Amino acid sequence: MIIKPKRMRKTKAQAVGKLLEEAIHSSAELELALEDKGWVRFSGEEEGLQTVDRMALIKRSRIHWRFDPLAKQAIRIWVDYSVGKGLNFSIKDSTQSIRVTEFWEDRRNRVLLSSQGQKKLARRLLVDGDVFFVIFPTSTGPLLRTIDPLQIANIITDPNDEERVLAYERRFFLADGGEKRLFYRDWTAEATQAGEDERVVDIKDSDGKLITDFEEAIVYHVAYDSIKHWGNGLLVPGIAWSREVKNFMEARVSIVRSLAQFAMKLKGKTAGAVNKLFKQLQSSFQTGATKESNPPAAPGSTWFESEGAELSHMPRDTGAGNAKDDANQIKLMFCSAVGVFLHYFGDPSTGNLATATAMELPMLKQFQSFRELWTDTYRDLFAIVLETDNLGKMDLDWPPIVETDFKAVAEAVSKMVTALPELKNLDEIVLKVITSLGIRNASEVLKEFKKLKKEAAKKQEDQAAELERQRQTPPTLVDQAKVESTLRAVKELRESIESAG
Repeated sequence: MIIKPKRMRKTKAQAVGKLLEEAIHSSAELELALEDKGWVRFSGEEEGLQTVDRMALIKRSRIHWRFDPLAKQAIRIWVDYSVGKGLNFSIKDSTQSIRVTEFWEDRRNRVLLSSQGQKKLARRLLVDGDVFFVIFPTSTGPLLRTIDPLQIANIITDPNDEERVLAYERRFFLADGGEKRLFYRDWTAEATQAGEDERVVDIKDSDGKLITDFEEAIVYHVAYDSIKHWGNGLLVPGIAWSREVKNFMEARVSIVRSLAQFAMKLKGKTAGAVNKLFKQLQSSFQTGATKESNPPAAPGSTWFESEGAELSHMPRDTGAGNAKDDANQIKLMFCSAVGVFLHYFGDPSTGNLATATAMELPMLKQFQSFRELWTDTYRDLFAIVLETDNLGKMDLDWPPIVETDFKAVAEAVSKMVTALPELKNLDEIVLKVITSLGIRNASEVLKEFKKLKKEAAKKQEDQAAELERQRQTPPTLVDQAKVESTLRAVKELRESIESAG
């Protein structure tokens, strides 16, 4: 039997006690502590991750998004700059425009399609890496909802074509503890399109059994940063480094706290002198006395000391300058992972007018690419709603990523229209100008603008026609008798006034 030394047992007990204390402090801290065990293990399954590991990454990303300041700021920057006030669309075909507008403005769908709904979807995609839209056909129009990626157990593909997604297997638990298993067709593999390639595909589940019972709804999958089918969350490669920043800052706080424990230093020549000074300055209450004989000094008091005692301040240098550089170096690893420059993480000393009115080209390109991903998504959703791939003329516009210089826009438009006057009659140009000015509902504004322009042109035509009519109308002959009668009456009135005077 091996008996551990008491010191080792005590040290281990202290470590366990400290861990429990931190865990009890916050459930989030507990989750982060469990997550500190190490990297996610890789396997030989699709895209190198087992289903359990993929779910663990999603949960880990959600925890860091909720509790990690760096992760929260990274997602906030991406969503605010990429989505902004939300998408505007304009469809030239009136029939398609009416149907899409009804779908867009359906109050059941506003939870996902309003400005806040669009931000929520973008946030989900960045954190989870995947968004699974599910479109339910209803008597009042298509109903748009999403499925939690944690419930998608399998993406089923054509065994002869891995790029062709056929269906999705969904698993979740009911309130009574039982497991529910559902299957949804992919939007590109609906029953009405199954024969397009002139071959029948038997869709099987993860157990190899033929699927015969599909839900009536269809699924549209959006994957971020994917190399095959599953997406990869924005925070995944940076989680380890954000954790190191957290650990580093906690260590810095410990240093500052330790220095704050003692403000002054009293030095004596001998150990006996130090003990004597300690007893003199010690509170009487600490020795069990009922009366304080050494109360704290009032502000502005005088300190007396002899040559045997010397009172001085404790050193206050914490190495903050070097610590800031060290922390920034660690943050740069996280910044590289999320694609956001360091000065966007709360350090105003590195900001200037350029960072307030412009943006670094790599970040601008990232946000533009993210927008294009959502542009394609909404265009496909509109195609599902309209049940056709022939969408016709459709414009999907977003507000500018950076603040627009209105003066520069006005000058550019003026020069462009002067050089090419025909451009001012193109709806695309007018819509782009309206959007660049940050005006909401640009398509509606364009319609109202065209309506007012048409009314103004009609009014101008009516005025011109009235002037032409008046010009061509011959002058009216004057009744000479009435004129002479009026002149006589005026003459008589004047004579009567003069005679009275």
